[in-house]
Amino acid sequence: MIPAKKGLKQAPANTPGVVEVPHTMPAASVTVYRGLRRSKAKESEQSRQQAISLVSSSRHGNVPVWRGLQKNRQLLTKALDEASTVSPEKTKASSEIEEMSSLSDSFVEPTLRFSRTSPTSPLIVAVPVSEELPLYLPQAEWVDPDEMERRRLRKKKNCCYWTFTMLFPIFPMLLVLGLVILKKQQGEVSSARAPQTPSPTVAVVETPPPTEIPSSTDEYVRSLLPPISLQKIDVAQSPQNQAFRWLLEDPLLPDYPDLRIVQRYALATIYYAFGGNETWFNNSNWLSHDARIHECDWFSHIVDHDNVQHSVLNLTGRGHDAEVVFEAPLDICRTIDDDPTADHSSGGDNRKRVYQELWLQTNGLKGTVPDELYLLTHLKVINLGSGNAVQGTLSSMVGNLKELEVLSFSSSQLTSTLPSELGLARNLRVVVMTSNQLSGTIATEIFGLSHLQHLWLEENNFHGTVAPDIEQLSSLETLYMFSNALQGTLPNEIGSLTSLKELSLRNNNFQGHVPTGLSLMSNMTVLFLSNNQLSGWLPSELGVLTNMIDFQISGNSLTSGIPTEFGSLTGMTNLYLYDNRLSKSIPSELGLITSMVDFELQGNRLSGSLPTELGSLTAIKWFWLFGNKLSGSIPSELQRATSLIDFSLFDNHLSNKIPSELSMLSGLEFLWLQQNQLTGPIPSQLGLCSSLKSIKLSNNSLTSTLPVELSNSLVTLNTLDLRFNQGLSGSVPTAFCKVSDFHCSRQLCGCHCHCTSQLYDINDMSDNNDNNDIDDTAMAPLDTNSTSITKQNNASSALLRNVSQSVNDDDGGVHPPETLENEGIGPFDSEEAEDFVNNPYEEVLAAGSKTGVMEGLEPDKWIFY
Repeated sequence: MIPAKKGLKQAPANTPGVVEVPHTMPAASVTVYRGLRRSKAKESEQSRQQAISLVSSSRHGNVPVWRGLQKNRQLLTKALDEASTVSPEKTKASSEIEEMSSLSDSFVEPTLRFSRTSPTSPLIVAVPVSEELPLYLPQAEWVDPDEMERRRLRKKKNCCYWTFTMLFPIFPMLLVLGLVILKKQQGEVSSARAPQTPSPTVAVVETPPPTEIPSSTDEYVRSLLPPISLQKIDVAQSPQNQAFRWLLEDPLLPDYPDLRIVQRYALATIYYAFGGNETWFNNSNWLSHDARIHECDWFSHIVDHDNVQHSVLNLTGRGHDAEVVFEAPLDICRTIDDDPTADHSSGGDNRKRVYQELWLQTNGLKGTVPDELYLLTHLKVINLGSGNAVQGTLSSMVGNLKELEVLSFSSSQLTSTLPSELGLARNLRVVVMTSNQLSGTIATEIFGLSHLQHLWLEENNFHGTVAPDIEQLSSLETLYMFSNALQGTLPNEIGSLTSLKELSLRNNNFQGHVPTGLSLMSNMTVLFLSNNQLSGWLPSELGVLTNMIDFQISGNSLTSGIPTEFGSLTGMTNLYLYDNRLSKSIPSELGLITSMVDFELQGNRLSGSLPTELGSLTAIKWFWLFGNKLSGSIPSELQRATSLIDFSLFDNHLSNKIPSELSMLSGLEFLWLQQNQLTGPIPSQLGLCSSLKSIKLSNNSLTSTLPVELSNSLVTLNTLDLRFNQGLSGSVPTAFCKVSDFHCSRQLCGCHCHCTSQLYDINDMSDNNDNNDIDDTAMAPLDTNSTSITKQNNASSALLRNVSQSVNDDDGGVHPPETLENEGIGPFDSEEAEDFVNNPYEEVLAAGSKTGVMEGLEPDKWIFY
């Protein structure tokens, strides 16, 4: 093998990039260049002929093989491949190649040819050939890769240089052209908005009216308004028409930016829509054209407290008082001016101050909500409720108010449904739609408001169920949906609202069990589930809600007993479990709730005795356990409940004496123990209860006399009911004659209790007569020989006892019983009826002197009940 020419290296076997040819191909004088690869083309007769022709012509230098030319490389490779097969034509081609190879000794300059590294190797390399070969054959050249890269970069740099050189003069020309076009467009807009000043002329020009605005301004303002406004602008005396005309009369209108034009139009429409010039209590500065008064300075309910402006959203009277206070200093508008350093002190205030808070609650608004309200797209607060008469619907356009945080239309007259688009106002924190006429189902899109803290939808006509999606309201603190027509079961997912503090769902139609998931709401302070159709038992898990203050679940069908775990709710002040079907005894653990103020368990089936531990409820004021099946004695330990005002244990099975220790309840006003089985005398110590207003002890088995010490309470006492206590007897102290509602037992004498006249047997009367009415037809004389009163006088006295049963007629007057009226008593007007009830003796005596029925009968001989 001939050594390689200087500068060229022999390629080792299997070197990538070296042309592969069959090992039978003879050496040829065809120069091989870097980068040649074996052809993948299919064998064909045409390619074979072209290869033979190429090899033949290369002898004379007519067909040079150029570096990098893929086509020639392919043809040459095919020729070499075809030369290895046996055929006449291929033999001829091979001989021509051998002939070219034989000339290698005649060349002086060495050149390169193909040679194999080994007989069996498929690779060939470039090797020097005889210098006697013709000089016109192509020569192998040395290629430096670094030099090739430098040439490429130099070419690219030159291209960028010439491109920039040609485009640079064009940039200033384009910039000047753009400024000219922009200035021309601004000039056209200004000329369209501003009134055209006529050019000076000698002719007399008629002066237009002061309020006439060129049509160009009219058209420009219209171009800024949405279609909903354009449809109503031309309707005479519509709020939109009045607002549009007011806006065109503003002399500073040409100086306002577009944002402010729309803003003033929207506020003016709100003013006219809600009767601002007729019913508002305060409309200071509204619709002023004074250049010094911005629309942001028009009246709004911003409270000045300690030199800090803030607003309070007061939501009281909903079952639990609440309010949302905006503590930070507020401004009705905020400035979004791009140049805050600019001087805006001139009359035409062109600052981009956007209206963001509309506080017009309790201001006498009356009318329908206009759609222009939603043109104030930067609003954060809309409070138009409480004390206003706002009508209409809540438009779906409310979803356009992306910055809205507070929406309140409480105590208004809105109808229709809550639009699902309300869920697009993602920044909402407060939604108050209390006491309206809204209906339909509650859109589940509202449950996607993750920032919502207060949702108040009570006292409407919503129906349907509460969807489990409510668990998405992760920031919710108060949820009021009471007094609607909601139904279905309460979803257990509601327990996921761990931030919830107040939940009121009372006065609906919810069914099923009380969800145990409620126990997960550890921040719960108020839970109202009263007046539904809930059944089952009270979950003992609710005992973990140690922050509970007010728990009301009355008016359902709950069974079983009161969980002892409720004793852990030591901070609770109100416990309403009345009107259910609760049974068993009252847990003594309830005595641990020392903060209890209102304790109402009436109307159940509770049994057993009263726990003495209830005496620890020192803060209690209302103790209502009537209408149960309680038995045993009244605990004397209750004397420690010194804050007690109303002590009602009637309609039970309590027995034994009335504890004299109750006299320690100095603030007691109502003592109702009727319809039990109490015995013994009325404690004289009760006279120490100087605040007593009503004492009801009827339908018991009390004995002895009416203690005179009780008259110490007569300053405030207006009701004393001692009926149906057969053991009470003696005289009624005259001091009790002043009690306006005095019901005495039949054995008591004095005042209205006249036991010396004819007595009547009342054993057949019902002990459960709640109306305190007496049926005289059920009465029978006990001793007809005890008095000289005639039968007619007995009838007259019986009629007198029934005078309180008189009914009002259409004229507002009062008619006594018909028989009494036939005897000349009545009819009376309202004033005369009052005199008759207060002084019946005089009226009956006057009638008796006319009829002779009662002549000679002394008033103190009559029977009164």
